[in-house]
Amino acid sequence: MSHVTLLTGPERRRRWSEEDQCRILAAAFAPLSTVAAVARQYDVATSLTYK
Repeated sequence: MSHVTLLTGPERRRRWSEEDQCRILAAAFAPLSTVAAVARQYDVATSLTYK
């Protein structure tokens, strides 16, 4: 079964802390990992990893 995240309130976008962003990027570009797998793990669009 897939995972669904419901965002409520006026803010419709998730806000990632600087620490979270660095952790996701380090995992995505670590040796023997794929960006797509890490993006699925953190529920982030693959294209956002490259921005």
